[in-house]
Amino acid sequence: MKSLIDAYKANGQYDKAFETYDMLFTFMNEQKFKNQHLYAEELSYNMKFDEKLAEIENLKISNEKAELTKQRNSLFIAGLAVSLILILIVLFLVIRAQKHNKILAKQEYDLLKAKLEEEENNRMIDEMQLLKQVEDRERNRIATDLHDSIGGLLSSIKISMYSYQESTKLNPAQTEHTNRILEYIDETKQELNRIVYNLTPLIVEKFGLLEAIKQYCKKIQNEQFQIRLQIISVPTNIMVEDEITLYRIIQEVLHNIVKHAKAQNVLVQIQTDKESGMVIISIEDDGQGMDVEEAKNKGGLGMRSLFSRVQNLNGSIKIESQKNIGTSIYIHCFPNPING
Repeated sequence: MKSLIDAYKANGQYDKAFETYDMLFTFMNEQKFKNQHLYAEELSYNMKFDEKLAEIENLKISNEKAELTKQRNSLFIAGLAVSLILILIVLFLVIRAQKHNKILAKQEYDLLKAKLEEEENNRMIDEMQLLKQVEDRERNRIATDLHDSIGGLLSSIKISMYSYQESTKLNPAQTEHTNRILEYIDETKQELNRIVYNLTPLIVEKFGLLEAIKQYCKKIQNEQFQIRLQIISVPTNIMVEDEITLYRIIQEVLHNIVKHAKAQNVLVQIQTDKESGMVIISIEDDGQGMDVEEAKNKGGLGMRSLFSRVQNLNGSIKIESQKNIGTSIYIHCFPNPING
């Protein structure tokens, strides 16, 4: 374009040259405006691009923050879950330990209670054994005193009465009167001998357990009260004290039947296991029966004495009873052998 303007100037065509210059100037202005517009557009685009990059970067940062927050939340939730699980485990272990401690405490309490009950039972057994020993000694003392003093006194009175009859002339009425006094003395001596026999069964020492039981059953039975005695085997070679204890056991049971049962028939069975030395006694009656638990709870002297004697022979006692049918008593015990 500039060459063309120079050519026009050289040929003197200034109008053409000016027109061409004007066209060139206009074109250059247009180009400049276009360039400026393009630059502005490019600048605007670059600014928008930078904004987009910044927005993307911000979004990326936001996403990273969100992801980090999510990870932190996940870690927090996981930690919270682990903590909760640990708390539950600890709570479970604490509860189980408490239950276990309660069980142990209850077991210790039960053991202590059982030990105290055992000690109390042993104390009661010792007291009953001591009471039995004191009772036996007192019975022996009373029996001896009765036999030696009152028995001797009655014999002296009887002799004096005989002497009086022989030395004095008595009329028939006086003779009858003195004879009646002598009869009363004989009856008193018989009653005294019965009392002494019940207090101390000397017959056991003299004639043995079997004969003592037979004689006692014969003494207490009558037409309204019959005792059937079945002795399969009696213990032999045992200590006299244990023979007396066995006799006292049977005596106590039969005495209670006579006193309380209102029975008409009684069956007494005795047998001994020679190998183990165990004595088995069963006594059954057809009386009015009783409440066994109530009788045990009342623990009268007779019942306590019976259980004490059985325990003294390392034995056990079982009582079964039905109202208006009768009572059965089963005793298993182990008397001490002489050579044991």
